[in-house]
Amino acid sequence: MTAIRLGPRLAQTAVILMALFLPWLAFPSDRAMAWLIAPAVLAFLSAWLVGRREFRASGPGLPLVLPLAALSAITLLAVLSPGWGESAYRPGMEKLAGRAGPALLAGIVLLWCAARAPLDGVRLRPWLAAGCGIAALIALVDMLSGRWLLRLRLAVAEGGWDGGLLDRASSYDPAAFLARFNDFWMLATLALTLLAVTSGRRWVPPLVLAALMAVSLLTISETSLVMALAGLIAALLVLAAGRAGVIAIMASVLAAILTTPWLFPLLDRATGAIFAGGSTLTHKIRERSEIWAALAETVPERFWLGHGIGYQRVHGDYPGPNVFYIPEGIWHPHSIFVQIWQDLGLAGAALLCALVAGVFLAILRAAPALRPGFAALAVMVLAALGAAHSIWLGWWLCAFFMLAGLAIVLARREGKA
Repeated sequence: MTAIRLGPRLAQTAVILMALFLPWLAFPSDRAMAWLIAPAVLAFLSAWLVGRREFRASGPGLPLVLPLAALSAITLLAVLSPGWGESAYRPGMEKLAGRAGPALLAGIVLLWCAARAPLDGVRLRPWLAAGCGIAALIALVDMLSGRWLLRLRLAVAEGGWDGGLLDRASSYDPAAFLARFNDFWMLATLALTLLAVTSGRRWVPPLVLAALMAVSLLTISETSLVMALAGLIAALLVLAAGRAGVIAIMASVLAAILTTPWLFPLLDRATGAIFAGGSTLTHKIRERSEIWAALAETVPERFWLGHGIGYQRVHGDYPGPNVFYIPEGIWHPHSIFVQIWQDLGLAGAALLCALVAGVFLAILRAAPALRPGFAALAVMVLAALGAAHSIWLGWWLCAFFMLAGLAIVLARREGKA
């Protein structure tokens, strides 16, 4: 077998691994995402070893070079940041950097390979459809069985396959299911949206996102509902305005990143004036705005380079008024905008702007039929990072890197505008 034939086959192996497992693997084990990226990277690197000539012939353009360079700089800054953090928190930051660093490095390698690997004969859609089918089946069986799949998953995680498995499973309060199902359904929502993009029809992603919003109302994943809504708005805007819609979204995100230390306290005051009453929705909105405003106010203390990676996690104390957010401690800001400023300061925020700009410039270069779906995916990822886990969580980073890698493969297979 020649190197020219072997390279695409190895690239296909990487695509199969990501497309088949990304949509559903978080259900049995969210941390398995960190293990899934490893064989995908190894397959891509093997494709590079046997097909270096093809890799050299398919160098990515500036819209991909820019986000890769920005991501590399963010990685370096994050790994070095414990050096200027407060000495009392330095050991915790170094431990977190040791976990996040490999995930960030793996992501950089994966995206570089996805942008350059030989793709002759590489197929994405059938494997992604299979993975999404498994995810849909899991969600359906779980809902129809009264959440017994989730109950068993939690019971096995806590005590293994012992005699008390069924007793533990039946004893869980439904609130205990949220975190586990939320992670799974968020990634399934992103994978299903990417599957819609593979149709090559501009109107399919908005329809799928509208359906996902309806399905999310039947689940216990509020984050997926927010993601689907944000993605639907982005897709419709790009459908209506074309390239101008992509540019408008990019400008809005960049403005939000750069003004976060001042914008979020203003938003907290605005939500206080707009959202009154005692409903659950009102409380959750006010809780998040209180968190964001309180932690954004810590930014001026170390404005230029930040407090260091994972500062809030190792520091722990909550500096807010505890009106809507009651616990005394908090692990992370629940917002990529606040966390990048708090941890890496203006330098990190500027690099994040370069990363975001590169992503949207790449979307502008994608085939017109792909732009609404790609814009929706970018906004959905930002919504997820703005409302869920810490941006330094390793498996979380790996999941998004694999999603981005699949999107790059799709864009290259469909050609550029």
